[in-house]
Amino acid sequence: MLHKLELEKDYINFLEANEFVGVYYSSHKCGVCNTMKPQVASIFENNKVKLSEIVVNEHRELAAQQLIMTSPTVVFYENGKELFRESGFIDLQKIDRNLGMITS
Repeated sequence: MLHKLELEKDYINFLEANEFVGVYYSSHKCGVCNTMKPQVASIFENNKVKLSEIVVNEHRELAAQQLIMTSPTVVFYENGKELFRESGFIDLQKIDRNLGMITS
């Protein structure tokens, strides 16, 4: 299940409270973001990895700190450290393959 992070402290708590997590960075009026979101969420759910969303229009400073230059961007973290990211036209098979290798 994908839930939206509203505050920076929620983002930090999300990363610290879970061994494996993903963050989906999207923006308003982004057609690709809206199209990819349910597909990315499904892959994370199938791999039993929690996924949250940050809307960069609402959290520009946090997005800048995380070097989010385009949306959508998916970032996968293990114990709060970034392992991989996909941006723009996201390769869903690559995400599924990487999640499968890391979480199994």
